[in-house]
Parts: sequence; C-alpha cells; structure tokens
Amino acid sequence: MIKVLLSALFAITLFSTVEGHEYHVSITEINLNEQTNRLEISMQLFMDDFEKALRSANKNVKIKDDLSEEAVWTVIQWYLEEHFSVTVNGSRLMFRYIGAEWDKDLHSFHVHSESEEIDEISEVSIYNSIFTEISPEQENMHHLNIGSTHESMLLVKDKERGSIIITP
Repeated sequence: MIKVLLSALFAITLFSTVEGHEYHVSITEINLNEQTNRLEISMQLFMDDFEKALRSANKNVKIKDDLSEEAVWTVIQWYLEEHFSVTVNGSRLMFRYIGAEWDKDLHSFHVHSESEEIDEISEVSIYNSIFTEISPEQENMHHLNIGSTHESMLLVKDKERGSIIITP
C-alpha cells in the first residue's frame, strides 16, 4: 500500500506541473524528401521554456493556443533563426516556415519548416543553442534521416554544433 501511494505521489509530482519540469529537451527531426530534394524539419519545443527564453531576450510575448497569430509567429521565427541553423556541404540553408501545431497534453508545440532545394548532401552540420541561455542543462536531440543515413545527435550548452557525414 505504501509503495502504491509513493508511486502515485511520485507520478503526480513528476507530471502535474509543466512550468517546473525537470527535464529540458527539444527534439528535432530532419528528413530528406527525396521527391523535392528538400530537408523537412519538425521541432518539438516546450511552451514554458520558449516563453522564458523570449522574456530573457526582452521579447515579452505570451504564446497562446493559437500559434497562427502573426506577432507570435514572427517572434518564433526570429528566435529559431537566432538559435538554430543547418549547414549542408559548408553552405547555410535557408528555411521556409510552414507552420506550427500545439500539443496541449505535453504543453509543447511543433514547428515545421523546409529547406531550399539541395542538389547533393555529403555533410550536414547543425547549430542549436535553443534554450541554453536559460537552462544550462538543456539538451537538444536531433534525428537525421537522409538517404541511407539514419543518425542521432545530441547538442548541449558546451557543444552547440555537430556534424554528420552522409553516406551515399
């Protein structure tokens, strides 16, 4: 009985408050669409961390349930362009932001974008300092699926850049 109560108390403590969540992780999926020769990127970010990062940059924006508001979307794009980039074969890619979706259960949102067309990919380098200015323990996980290359890369405050050689 005590074990059940302790387990329940632990679960309630762990999941009841997202505002004070213990783990600071973003997850980014980078996939090559072989039909369009573009990288498609989906990034999952926690809402409270994002708002805290914006406050630290003197951008007092409250992100609401509706991520389509122009002012909110402009600030999201600004922040991501400052803290995230992908370089292919030594050239930084430009991205077209497609949209975002809110996950109320996880208090997070997904941002979707795609790169310009790419002829050939031999090396992908990622820079990601998202939320490291507010949480030194922030971990930014990346999953790359490009042709036959399926790799994961973890970037943290002391290692905000990483590269992967793409095998043909």
